[in-house]
Amino acid sequence: MLAELTPDQFLEWRVFDQLEILGERRMDYRFASIVLALRGGKLDDCVIKFGDEIEQMAEVMAPKQSLEFQEMLIDGWCHVSNILFEKSQKTKGTNGR
Repeated sequence: MLAELTPDQFLEWRVFDQLEILGERRMDYRFASIVLALRGGKLDDCVIKFGDEIEQMAEVMAPKQSLEFQEMLIDGWCHVSNILFEKSQKTKGTNGR
């Protein structure tokens, strides 16, 4: 069927799909209501998220790190890196002689 549609017809179908309540979104809510009946909770929690919805949820749910915590991680990484560097320099010095 897609091979028979003109670009204008395809665009009309896309607009219709966005306006009409029938379609994939309605099916998502239909299955979410089944999950809700079996598991409980909120209906919106049972609907599978796609595309931009996932990114929006990730932004909301992402843990926020304080500046102090980030500085602590960097300081720890630098400290361990310096120890490893010093060990590698010592082993180079003893292996070279």
